[in-house]
Amino acid sequence: MFKSLKKKFTGIYLALVLLIILVGAASTVSTNSIRNYINGFISNNYMSIDSVNNMINAINNQDKAILIYLQGNKEEALNLFHKNDDEFYKWFYIEKGNVTEEGELDVVDEINNQYIEFGKLFSSLQDISNGSNHEEIVEYYYDKIVPQIDTINTSLEKLSDINEEILFSKKESLRSMAQTSIFIIGFMALIVSVLGGSIAMFLTNRFFNPINLLLDAIKSAKEGNLNKKAPIVYNDEIGELALEFNNMVNRLYQFEIESKGSLQAEKDKSINIIKSISDPIVLLDNNFKIKFINDKGKKFFHIYSDSYKDRSFLEVIPIPEAFKFIKESLGEDNKRKIIEVTKNNKKYFFNLTINAIKISGEDVQEVSVLFKDVTDLKELEAVKTEFIGAVSHELKTPLTSIMMGIGLINNKNIGDLNNKQKEIVKTIGEDVQNLNELVSNLLKISEIQANKYSFNIKENDINKLLGEVISSFLNQAEEKSIELKLDIKEELPLVMIDREKIKWVLNNLISNAIRYTEVGEVILTSYRKLDKIYIEVTDTGRGIPKNYLTKIFEKFVRVEEFEIPEESTGLGLSIAKDIVEINGGEIWCESEVGIGSKFIFTIPISIDNN
Repeated sequence: MFKSLKKKFTGIYLALVLLIILVGAASTVSTNSIRNYINGFISNNYMSIDSVNNMINAINNQDKAILIYLQGNKEEALNLFHKNDDEFYKWFYIEKGNVTEEGELDVVDEINNQYIEFGKLFSSLQDISNGSNHEEIVEYYYDKIVPQIDTINTSLEKLSDINEEILFSKKESLRSMAQTSIFIIGFMALIVSVLGGSIAMFLTNRFFNPINLLLDAIKSAKEGNLNKKAPIVYNDEIGELALEFNNMVNRLYQFEIESKGSLQAEKDKSINIIKSISDPIVLLDNNFKIKFINDKGKKFFHIYSDSYKDRSFLEVIPIPEAFKFIKESLGEDNKRKIIEVTKNNKKYFFNLTINAIKISGEDVQEVSVLFKDVTDLKELEAVKTEFIGAVSHELKTPLTSIMMGIGLINNKNIGDLNNKQKEIVKTIGEDVQNLNELVSNLLKISEIQANKYSFNIKENDINKLLGEVISSFLNQAEEKSIELKLDIKEELPLVMIDREKIKWVLNNLISNAIRYTEVGEVILTSYRKLDKIYIEVTDTGRGIPKNYLTKIFEKFVRVEEFEIPEESTGLGLSIAKDIVEINGGEIWCESEVGIGSKFIFTIPISIDNN
């Protein structure tokens, strides 16, 4: 009977697992097909339409600038015209890099030619404005420029129409795919439900009576009655389980008599200590099921009973970021991470601290999770960042004016200078340039802090990016007689990064390496390891003392043991660290004084390449 019962349950279990796998596989395939269709096609059309709208806005603003020019406000008009010229080309190149439909590239090239002609017409308008009367200039505007603007707008609308037509056609295909997926998944779910219900009824009638008797005995033991025994109905697995349960409660009864007083006192003491902590604390088992939550945690997460016990973490506390960090930190002590939680339209920040609880050197038995509330500190940091950004922005304008004034003096526009005056002006210019770089870096920090959640992170070709960066430094390395190398171990897969931000990091690391290397070489190396790409910048320069290897990534830190160039602000590596971490990577330094330094950072591989 024992083996027969085991085989029956095993067969039923395997059948149910197979059915669930089939439903799950069908759901996964259907959902993945729809997701790939949306991500691979429809998003491209949306991006093209958005780029067209932004180019139209730029053209209209340039038309407005020309009208301002005709009214006599030339400086204002030129600033507005050139600003929108940059804006037009920004979106134009985004669209040009996003061409996916037949005939779209021809229209893009046509728009480019039309826009170049528009720029020439505006230049001609400026030339004739010097020697013609106002009526002739206005006539030229309406005869030449207005028709050209209409032509560009017509081409842009044509480009938008191409993407809209494709978008609508894809919408119908997507609807058909979704309906088919729903039908397949619903049909399979119905079959599984009917079969599962039949199995449940069969098991209830034949096998559940001994289990119910055993359950009554367990409930009685839970309530403290350790003398009640579970009846043994059959000599099968349930019967053996009941026998073992009876032996267990008998041992518990004996143990309770011996140590009930001291154990209860220690338990109550520990629970009271945990309950008194003013931050949420959650205790999990090694399967991430909740065993305990203190009073502060219950209040914050709106838990009003003990129904949370033995339920999964995400089921009770739906914070995926926290759960992911807990899983990654399993088995490690004192792991920390700042997470953001929104509650009642208010943002809270917690310093999540993970500690593993082991018994007698065994594997992890339980995990404690402390949600340390650092919201006030985060708000203070935001105020500080905003203040730095505001001050830096206000300094930018007067610094620019000073630099322009120094330029006028050096160009002898306001008279000749003697040698001493020239030296003073040169010193002032260098100091202003250094201060301008400092302000620019402060603005960069402020921008990163303000926009850390809106980085343009998407798939990018890291092989191409590394090649571009190396090419831009070849002349600088040649001037110092330094050999600059690119060493890519293999053809690297696509990565998920903000391309411009990571390029800034590479430029900073390579420029530092060349700056602090007098003889030897600078090598840019990249390779794949598991689900990350590692990028290394190695030099044969002066090296960095070990006590500075972590400090150099802090703001305004400069290595005191060495002479530092005046143009160094002590902010570049701090900015690089923020950028790398927001892109999902890490950065660190390995160095030996007199030998050289190696800066290493990681970036994540695209999901489709894992």
